[in-house]
Amino acid sequence: MKVRCIDANFSENQGDLLKAIFKVGDDFLLPKEGEEYEVIGYADIDGVEAYEFAEIDTIKHGYDKKLVFGKRRFVVSDDTFVPNAVLKNNLGGSGLCREVNFYLSFDLKTK
Repeated sequence: MKVRCIDANFSENQGDLLKAIFKVGDDFLLPKEGEEYEVIGYADIDGVEAYEFAEIDTIKHGYDKKLVFGKRRFVVSDDTFVPNAVLKNNLGGSGLCREVNFYLSFDLKTK
């Protein structure tokens, strides 16, 4: 599934991870308005729906938590795949948000 960002104003957010990103200058880890992102995970945090994106990997850049973004900031631009992984109230870096499914295709020819 792909979504387009319609609200990239994170100035009011006070989360520790966002504060660290702004302090260090890693704002490339934040969605940009008008840009499209591939959703690889879905979170439900106290009733607030959020997405995890393939293009934004905070763990890879040395942060100890995953960063997910509120669904209200995005509109769906391609719904051909809907992620089925759910993270419930556990963003301490230990919960599953990304779930990988493998699909195999075989060309079965009969003689």
